[in-house]
Amino acid sequence: MSRRARTFANAAFVVAGLAATLGCQRVERRAESTAPAAERLATTAHYTLRVLGVETCRTSGARAPSDTSRRIGVNLSLEPTTDVQVPANAYYARLLDEQRQVHEATLSLPVKRNEGSCGEPLAPALPQRGHPARGYVVFDVPRNSRQLTLLYAPELVDLPKEEVSIALGP
Repeated sequence: MSRRARTFANAAFVVAGLAATLGCQRVERRAESTAPAAERLATTAHYTLRVLGVETCRTSGARAPSDTSRRIGVNLSLEPTTDVQVPANAYYARLLDEQRQVHEATLSLPVKRNEGSCGEPLAPALPQRGHPARGYVVFDVPRNSRQLTLLYAPELVDLPKEEVSIALGP
């Protein structure tokens, strides 16, 4: 075999080895982040809600929002601060935009991350003090929506609603 052929064969072997190695590794790419720079939280007499991040979710196929919308995932931590049961549920979350339009959470079946979900949904449904619920609440909002604010108002047994708001930014 000529020197040129041997060099080419060695290079092909290295490239094939790298491709095999990379193909075997799980590479998970995070959604595009519009994440808050500083910690964002709101506290009531019965719970603390933290925004851990805000992402534009990658979507495709039948589960994708319309061309005029984008899917926003808000990664949350909800922790009761007393023994009162505080439900962790997307149903109680809303986004408010700069036009004062309210956007309800997109309630859908759990899907794989690459099929339109930002990540695991908010769980468990009834967190306990010291054991917060964590996960994503997903919203489909118009592409041009800006200055989003998260609103969260869970139903508390025998107590008035305690709504919190956290500015998410642009």
